[in-house]
Amino acid sequence: MEINLAWEQLDWAIPLDHYRVEGRSKGHGWKLLKKTIFPVFNHNRLRPEGEEWLYRIRTVDAAGNISRPSRPVRAKSLRSVVTGVPIVKAGHFDRQSVDLQFAPKDYKKIPVAFPDGKITVSGANPDIPYLLPGPGDSWAGGKCYSLTWDFNFPKASIRTSRTKIYLALWFIDTTKLGGLLDVELGGFGKTLEIPKGETAGSKRGDARGDDGALKPGCWELEVPITNLREGRNRLTLTLQQGGWIAWDAMGLFATEIQGQSHDLPTSTADLVERS
Repeated sequence: MEINLAWEQLDWAIPLDHYRVEGRSKGHGWKLLKKTIFPVFNHNRLRPEGEEWLYRIRTVDAAGNISRPSRPVRAKSLRSVVTGVPIVKAGHFDRQSVDLQFAPKDYKKIPVAFPDGKITVSGANPDIPYLLPGPGDSWAGGKCYSLTWDFNFPKASIRTSRTKIYLALWFIDTTKLGGLLDVELGGFGKTLEIPKGETAGSKRGDARGDDGALKPGCWELEVPITNLREGRNRLTLTLQQGGWIAWDAMGLFATEIQGQSHDLPTSTADLVERS
């Protein structure tokens, strides 16, 4: 859940020290969100319900002079699918891994518990390992690990065409290797690019702070209901390339959100005018 801002870069002839990104949410005053030398800002760790913010930019020159603020712009993050009705889930979707197996730092127990690289769980609320290792992880044998989750899906209870089914995969961090994750669920399949992270989530389990130590993110994918069947279904996640993913939570949700794509729950605002 995030909002991405971009604005026109200051002319190179002006000795810029940094930009000040200021924000204001409902019922609160303006506050400094970030100092940056780049004309972009990613406002993340927003609430799953969606948040609306006003943003403005100030420039600070090499002498420390602060400009007047730019014209404010308004942006709202999309509501996450995890606000829908949970069908099955593992974890709590709270930007923490501490409730998962072996968390927050006993990652070396994973290859001992699953020497063949095949993690198998079942049920509506399984206990999954907090890391899914990949071939870039020598400590885990340098192999492609997979997580297979068998669960029951009450397809017959879905009685309206407005109901959409989404798979939510939240993580608190990844490695600097990035990588590729293969997702298979019933007749649905997709390969996801794993973003490069901070390689700290193997030893730290809390990504709620904004200190830059961890780089959380998520995938929220619509799964056509025709790809699922009544009763037993199977989700398989295979880390084909790169390093581990440190999970926050994962699950299947039913929602009636219309007219929005949930693959990337992001709003983008452009700040192009300055005062």
